[in-house]
Amino acid sequence: YDSVGFDLGTTQAAFASGRAPLPAEPWLSRSWLRGWVETLAREIPLLDDEALWQHESLAALAPLRGRLAALWESRESLLQIVESAPQTVVHLDFWPANLIAADDGTTVALDWSQIGIGAVAQDIDQLILDPVWMRVLPDAAPADLERHVLSGYASGLRTSGFDVPVEELRRWYAAAGSVHYAPMLAMLARTAADPGAVEA
Repeated sequence: YDSVGFDLGTTQAAFASGRAPLPAEPWLSRSWLRGWVETLAREIPLLDDEALWQHESLAALAPLRGRLAALWESRESLLQIVESAPQTVVHLDFWPANLIAADDGTTVALDWSQIGIGAVAQDIDQLILDPVWMRVLPDAAPADLERHVLSGYASGLRTSGFDVPVEELRRWYAAAGSVHYAPMLAMLARTAADPGAVEA
């Protein structure tokens, strides 16, 4: 995960630093994260569905409802933090299933269907959180993945001439990850209450 973060950093630094111009093709995605948050808005009312949250499989998650409600109220501030970061080319589906380690040790990314313009550090939320969320590394500690990815990413950026403090990268990525993943708690509740969806 250090080396993957490094390779992502060296690539995105070229655009973030201005050494390479940001592509302007109209088909590139833009404001993807803001659009995702707007899509998830229809799920948020499920937080207040008391009958739904009585399902036994949600017992461990139910206490998080209040925290998610508070986060949702702060979503615009969090999006603004993400959007304040320097812009670069983003993959937007940067998780292990779309990555290959080449024979020379470099990382090859597949599935560029969502490629667009976004924020520095926006892609690393998936590299840190999806291995656990999608059960690639179900027993991994997110804090350990964060440490490796952030270190490698910061090093890659710095090596390519775009030096950003790790604390600032963590701020950008944490804001992106919070609005990207946390609202899906409501979706989980709906899925858990649907036997057909759970079985599928």
